[in-house]
Amino acid sequence: MTQIYHYDPVTGVFLGSDVARQSPLEPDTILLPANATTTAPPACTVGEQPVFTGGAWVSEEIPVPPVAPPPTAAEVAAEQWAVYQVGAQVALTDSDTTILRCYENSVTVPAVWATYRKALRAIIGATTGDATQPLPVRPAYPAGT
Repeated sequence: MTQIYHYDPVTGVFLGSDVARQSPLEPDTILLPANATTTAPPACTVGEQPVFTGGAWVSEEIPVPPVAPPPTAAEVAAEQWAVYQVGAQVALTDSDTTILRCYENSVTVPAVWATYRKALRAIIGATTGDATQPLPVRPAYPAGT
């Protein structure tokens, strides 16, 4: 049995080993898949990996992935504002039920509800703002709804 060693087609990094298969048409001939070799990779020290390049194995240092920089203050503020806007959108969507109940029951929409919804829309439509402020307070449900 012949041992074969697979490597990544792009990077050449060792992927694993397997036993070669025999050709069904030619006895004593092994089938060597693409990106494989019969040459064993070298033993590597900690922090190294075998890489097949130029027809031979070499030991290379394992690259350290780059660390993403921490978000800037502007990025953090933008994310917080986006979350705040989602909260305002949820509140506006929830208020739709109250408005529908007013119409279904022939109740005039109270001015406090119109003001509340206008404030929520202003938050949703703004590009920036202070996300530390509480959302507008939902008014009491209109009588008769």
